[in-house]
Amino acid sequence: MRHLSLSLLFCLIALNGFAADSEVEQSDLHRNKARVLIEEKDWAAAADEVREATRLNPKSADAWLILGTATMRLEKNEEARDAFNKFLALNPPESKVPAVKQRLVELETGLNLGGEPP
Repeated sequence: MRHLSLSLLFCLIALNGFAADSEVEQSDLHRNKARVLIEEKDWAAAADEVREATRLNPKSADAWLILGTATMRLEKNEEARDAFNKFLALNPPESKVPAVKQRLVELETGLNLGGEPP
């Protein structure tokens, strides 16, 4: 699994210069790289990639969700809270809202309420 994820990451990096003409496309590439890094539990690198994705496309709810998840794992609680709130402000899929609201409660209270990360 690790070998496959790293291979995917390298393919995404190689494609970065070819397919990404618009800022939205570039944002998508950074967001996809961040997803692979999340799978590898490389929270810091994932956060760096997805920060760039949100800079390029601040309307990407998915990118804000990934940023919230990565920064929460890095215990950067203020940044995680901001990212989760931006995610919620973008009218995300209803299926993800309860988990994100749970994470916001955890960030506010310091309690771990369990469950899977959004």
